Amino acid sequence: MTDPSSVLIPFATFHYLRYLDGPCLKSSIFFKNNELLPNTINLINNEDFFKRPQFFKVPTLKNDIFLNVISKMRLEEKISDDNTITMLQLLLNELFLICNRERDYFISESPLINTTDEIIVKAANFINNNYHKKIKLTNISTYVGYSPNYLTNKFKTIVGVNVHEYLNIIRLKHALHELKTTNDSITNIAYRTGFSNSNYFKDVFKKHYGKSPSNFRKEI
Repeated sequence: MTDPSSVLIPFATFHYLRYLDGPCLKSSIFFKNNELLPNTINLINNEDFFKRPQFFKVPTLKNDIFLNVISKMRLEEKISDDNTITMLQLLLNELFLICNRERDYFISESPLINTTDEIIVKAANFINNNYHKKIKLTNISTYVGYSPNYLTNKFKTIVGVNVHEYLNIIRLKHALHELKTTNDSITNIAYRTGFSNSNYFKDVFKKHYGKSPSNFRKEI
């Protein structure tokens, strides 16, 4: 299964959805704005948020959290007792808060990618979806259908950094998010975000952000 995605479609908006990656499981949730708590709307902090379509791609590491809420909503519909409406409203708010927590993060998930070049976008998407795995340049070049040398030269020319550097940037952004939002150990975060060992992670992190992961966490 691919990572879950959410699409917010305002009322009376003409639309259609295409599924390019094969079969999928779709859940449609219909709601009114007044079913969202004032605090939820305040946290979203954007008056136009519900007036235009929105797209959220759920982080790989947060799949279970997101899908758990959807499962609870399905279960509540089956229970259908006096508590169901209130429970569904609370779960709806939880779903929006999860999306909102990740929204700004994922808008900037692909730094430096300001191009419509199909090869570069495809390579960047592969990295974004597989950063937490042990991927190599050959894996990426095979996916986009070009030689490692061709991809390396093209990526460097258009993006300004090579493929490996970009992979580290994506891994660092996920690690930074983990440092901010979890109390997990730095070693676990390093491995979970795709770094081969914690010492290498610490060196790359300090070089990029000017401080060690532990010092960054202390300053939060």
